[in-house]
Amino acid sequence: MTTELPVAPPKQSKTTILTVALVAALAGACVLFAQNKKLKSDLEQATATTTALQSDLAQAKAQISILEPLATTARQMPVSVSFREAILGDGLVLVLQNKGSETISHTALHSLWME
Repeated sequence: MTTELPVAPPKQSKTTILTVALVAALAGACVLFAQNKKLKSDLEQATATTTALQSDLAQAKAQISILEPLATTARQMPVSVSFREAILGDGLVLVLQNKGSETISHTALHSLWME
């Protein structure tokens, strides 16, 4: 039976340990600095994109505000259409009523039905 004697680890000086710790801290700081630099770059790019998109949105809203009254007017038909029962016979009569101020011609009515 052999007995082993405990072996003590080699003694390291405090300077060596501090140097290794300092090198590790500097390496970590370099990594954090690089990440910080990239994040700042990403933030600047995102800010520029946001500014451009806000400008596009403002232009689109301005165009909508210009076109909205035109669209409202365009939706209004100058003619109303309804049906009523015929006085003579078993049928329905188509009633067209002019809602506009101008006279509607036969060709205008024809184009309304052909669309």
